[in-house]
Amino acid sequence: MQLEVKLIEAILLGNFEEAERISAKLQPLPKTLLRPIQNLIKENNLL
Repeated sequence: MQLEVKLIEAILLGNFEEAERISAKLQPLPKTLLRPIQNLIKENNLL
């Protein structure tokens, strides 16, 4: 559960390299899912 929280924090802070490292540890969340989340955040200026 702690890794999931860190992943969400990294995404929200725009630290996508860290988010990818964390998501690699969380096998259920593939990078193919992480990338669209990152793009949505960037496109909507949610940083």
